[in-house]
Amino acid sequence: MTRRGGKAEALTVSAGFFAGGGWLAKDAYGHRNGWTYVESFRGALKHRPSFIQLHQFQEYAGQPEGQGYGPNHDIYVDSYSAELSDDIEPVSLTTPAYRGNGGWGYLMLNLTKALVDLYRQPKPVTTVVAIGAPLRGADVKGDRLDVEWTALGKEPASYTLLLNGKPVAQGLKATRARLDLRGVPAGPVTLRVRAEGAVMRYLPSYTDDSLRLPRPVPAWAELTFRRVRP
Repeated sequence: MTRRGGKAEALTVSAGFFAGGGWLAKDAYGHRNGWTYVESFRGALKHRPSFIQLHQFQEYAGQPEGQGYGPNHDIYVDSYSAELSDDIEPVSLTTPAYRGNGGWGYLMLNLTKALVDLYRQPKPVTTVVAIGAPLRGADVKGDRLDVEWTALGKEPASYTLLLNGKPVAQGLKATRARLDLRGVPAGPVTLRVRAEGAVMRYLPSYTDDSLRLPRPVPAWAELTFRRVRP
């Protein structure tokens, strides 16, 4: 962040961060379903700079395997994968890439709209929610699921977690929980984190470019993972 005349002038927020060793460094932060982007934007709400730089659009694909930087050609920057990327621009949910099939769709763009809308509010009236763990599309084994999320804007009264539309944890005050998956069938499972007493104006959709809603709706974030039995 830069300052001028004792006031915040410019600040850069990012959907992801690679470290000195590139995207494969242990302290790099990928998209995490938008969690990184929302957390990065927290400083913008705190300091209220005159200018916010959004990092970044049109990153495109990074280096193929074995063509990274460094003596071992294993330091990758640009976009390494759909997860290890700092790109915001919408990308296909199904098209094959270097390291996987499909990306984040419209999610990052929809979060951008919601975050900019939040920044323009003199006092927060909306809330932006993002799930940091598990990752969308992840294979989850075992009977326990650690869930982590974040919320920015108006403080929710509490959180409710739902699996396939059914509440499994309610009245949560923290932004992490461990769920019991016993009894949850194998296959795709939809996880939703609902922020009680909070609303949003843009849907955090992967599949659709969300326009501003005619009226606010309860705030939530959602993803689908795969329940895999050993």
